[in-house]
Amino acid sequence: MKKNQYFNGSISILVALLFLSSHTVAIYNNGYGLEAYQFLAYQNAARYALGLPGLKWDQKLTDYAQSYAEQRRSDCQLIHSDGPYGENIFWGSGYGWSPAQAVKAWVDERKWYDHGSNSCTPGQECGHYTQIVWKTTTRVGCAKVTCDSGLGEFMICNYDPAGNYDNEEPY
Repeated sequence: MKKNQYFNGSISILVALLFLSSHTVAIYNNGYGLEAYQFLAYQNAARYALGLPGLKWDQKLTDYAQSYAEQRRSDCQLIHSDGPYGENIFWGSGYGWSPAQAVKAWVDERKWYDHGSNSCTPGQECGHYTQIVWKTTTRVGCAKVTCDSGLGEFMICNYDPAGNYDNEEPY
């Protein structure tokens, strides 16, 4: 049964991406570019698969994310900003990582989230996924930097309002 649930979830994401392509293309056409489109489209696909409204791209959050990503450029460490927003961070070694790959890594955590118990599988991480699908979150801004000295690439998304509150379900 779990295999079918995962397969059905993947189909839902695919259908949502197809639906989303027409609704998110405006973000690309408004000058934000392909990276912003990838960050937003793949996160919104996960939300649409659950019947949640899509996130809106927010320049204030993007500026915050970019500023913090610049601070991580010298070391590329997975350290949260501890700012006022919800936050997902990603690091990839080498070069060529796309925002879509970072978001996929976060969304793939859905397999570790059990909505019935509102918890992650023991020993696994699912907080990136639950932040993406947090029902009250409406805005997102993201950034990507290539780190110094060949340390890889760092990506960050900030969410407002934040999610992942103890004893609350994401959706």
